Amino acid sequence: MILGREGYASWWCMFCMRYKPEWQQKPEDIIQGLDIDELIAQHTSNVTQQHTSTNMKGVKEVPYLKKGTIVIFPCLHGMLGVGNAIMDFFYDEIDRFVEPITGAELAVRQSIPNNNVLLEEEVHSLTLWNNSVTGGKEIKRLTRKVKEECESVKQPMTLAKHTIVTDMKSRIEALTQVGEKMSNNITKLKEEISTAKKKLDAFRKLRKVTHSSVYNGIERILKEHKIVRASYHGGDFNGVNIITLMQESQDIMDEIKVEMVTQKPTMEVEINKLCVEVRKALVLWDDVFSKANTKYESTDADWVKEYCDEAAKSVKLAMFQMRLMGFSITPKLHGLECHLVHQMRTVPGGIAMLIEHWVEQYHQKAAEAEKLWAAHSYEIQAEFCACREQILNNPDTMKATAKIAESKRQVKRRRKESTV
Repeated sequence: MILGREGYASWWCMFCMRYKPEWQQKPEDIIQGLDIDELIAQHTSNVTQQHTSTNMKGVKEVPYLKKGTIVIFPCLHGMLGVGNAIMDFFYDEIDRFVEPITGAELAVRQSIPNNNVLLEEEVHSLTLWNNSVTGGKEIKRLTRKVKEECESVKQPMTLAKHTIVTDMKSRIEALTQVGEKMSNNITKLKEEISTAKKKLDAFRKLRKVTHSSVYNGIERILKEHKIVRASYHGGDFNGVNIITLMQESQDIMDEIKVEMVTQKPTMEVEINKLCVEVRKALVLWDDVFSKANTKYESTDADWVKEYCDEAAKSVKLAMFQMRLMGFSITPKLHGLECHLVHQMRTVPGGIAMLIEHWVEQYHQKAAEAEKLWAAHSYEIQAEFCACREQILNNPDTMKATAKIAESKRQVKRRRKESTV
């Protein structure tokens, strides 16, 4: 929104203004650096030339940032996106060949990728049609021509001119119907995909209540490692959970493998392969994010180059694994592949101190506050939050809190030592 690109985030890179189909394989030439002037110029062009679709290059409004502003790649949200995508892939694979599912659920599950392919084809066709001289451009030309003909008439329109204008209007209407039909097909496919996903969620929730469910066993193992889905993220894993998942992926995936093989011994080969692939992806990305989150030990140019070269190798290996597993390259993955290391090279001291950890922390605090004071307006909630933060940061409050925490630990230790 701040960059004036609301609604385009899933198809356009905010750093190089490339379109999603262009980065499914790593581009040969990578344009680096977000240029606010370029975004402003593109918006001006969109308005003056009435650009639509891909010609807008993902620019909807004038950016709110000043010229020359440096935008740091959102590394934490990149990690959240990657970690949750890997786990979604893991659960989908379990549902596909490990967890017993009904024929109805299988049909719904298969409809999603099929409709996704059709949706991409329809979107691409509509984009081409909007930019073609026999489609969208022809509608613009005819509309402009009709307007000129009507405005140029100072006397009653002659029969011949009236016939020409009527023919052009009929042509516009026919072409508009073609475009609307393609748009309706896209809307219909999106609705079908959305409905199918809701049905899958219902199927999955139904299996959750079964204690013998593989899904239930996995959730139990994750909870033992203090990995719990965050309700304010729509059921996704938060940053702390993803970090734990990546750092302890060896133990976690080994335990999950044992759990699944116990319930599905005939699928041991497939289960082992799946757990190895997922663990490998988590380990590789843990290496990437560890390097990105490290504050540089030295400002020496050679040291920085060597360190960033190692980071680039880590990213390359992680992206190879994602493509091997069949992942579609999202804007976050593209940003990690093409823009993360560049910023690590060019920002003095690296980007570790500029990563949006504090934003995510306040996101969690805001979600907690909204639960506590949902009946009040946002202004009053903000006032309550500020007062609470001031109280909690008071030295006397901090001492009292530490004293209570220590007393609780002592009670817990006494309970463990008790033989009763």
